[in-house]
Amino acid sequence: MFRRVLVAAAACGLVARLAAAQPAPAVPDKQDAQALVGSGVKLFSAKDFLGALAVFRDAYTRFPSTKILLNIATTLARLDRAADAANTYQRYLDASDSDPTKRAGVEKALADLDANLAIVTIGVTPADAEVQIGDKAEWLPATALSHYRVAPGDVTVSARRASYLPGTKAVHLDAGGELTITLALVAKPVVVVVTPRLGVARPSAPRARLGALVLAHVAVEHPGAAGLVGLTFDARPALQLELAALIGKTSGGYAAVALEPWHGRYRPLAVVGAPLFVSHGARIALRGGLGLEAVLSRNVSVVAEVAIERALNAEAGVEKTTFVPAVGITARL
Repeated sequence: MFRRVLVAAAACGLVARLAAAQPAPAVPDKQDAQALVGSGVKLFSAKDFLGALAVFRDAYTRFPSTKILLNIATTLARLDRAADAANTYQRYLDASDSDPTKRAGVEKALADLDANLAIVTIGVTPADAEVQIGDKAEWLPATALSHYRVAPGDVTVSARRASYLPGTKAVHLDAGGELTITLALVAKPVVVVVTPRLGVARPSAPRARLGALVLAHVAVEHPGAAGLVGLTFDARPALQLELAALIGKTSGGYAAVALEPWHGRYRPLAVVGAPLFVSHGARIALRGGLGLEAVLSRNVSVVAEVAIERALNAEAGVEKTTFVPAVGITARL
């Protein structure tokens, strides 16, 4: 059969034996391709078909001329690669610049090959997917697989595209027959993977800037405690302002600034504040300490502080400097 194909190919000038004798073109890539075609024709004449095929393909890469496709197709046929040869002949016939005077010879060569091949037309959704016919074949655009020739027998057709699940279909192909194969790929489900890291809170939304504050200040040197009920406000991502009422044996107010340099589930903080309470007159102190805020959720946090207070106008008989730790919670909407 392939002898008949080659006779037809030679009759219509499919092997471009005279390509090297054409006038030198002006385009460098075309000049290189022409020189390679000349070398490929010599290798073909010497029956080094593998070498000729490699040279013809190199020439086509440099300058994709339909004339070179004929050389490639005829060489593939001589190598008994019938399906590849037929598909290359089909590319020639489909090209807009193919030589009308050679069409009859190409069609005759293609018909001889088709008698022992199967023709498939593959439709894939989405249309820009890639298709592989057989386990070891190259992946090709689905749009290029209209009237595509393959060897007859059992074959697996696979399709793939980014963001879609791959699809496969097993079919049986008969020599001389035609088959239409359709594949509809399914889009991959969108999966959101959250990888937690130690010490990093991942709330569903940013917490509110304004919240309620409830703390207990415990005096160590003079047993007793005062409750603080008030507001906390995130003035900046790392800066909180606190304003609360002091409730206990003595009442008053409390204002403070808390710095939180790192954000996460556990947030170290530095606090500078000023308690003001009434005990035989107004008493004011300065408070400084370190603490930790544990973020339980975007709504609730637990706060613990170790701090020292220094009274600026302490009562007689009362220590001016006192160790006063604190613990409490903050709540936000």
